[in-house]
Amino acid sequence: MDARAYERTKDAAGLTGAQIIRYEDRLYLTTVYPSDKTGSNSSYVIEIELNQDAFKEDMEQFNIYPGQRILPD
Repeated sequence: MDARAYERTKDAAGLTGAQIIRYEDRLYLTTVYPSDKTGSNSSYVIEIELNQDAFKEDMEQFNIYPGQRILPD
């Protein structure tokens, strides 16, 4: 993992649980383990790039009200 990828994942470590991060127009599901809220003492960094088309298609099921958008276009 390159240093920039590590930093964006570590920055999300202070948030609770796994996070979806948009970086350079891509989506990633990221987390650190074990989490100490800073990411500096974590043994593992897990980062999965998400297929944006499949993700958007799956999220569409939650648009149940007229004019509602779960994800921006």
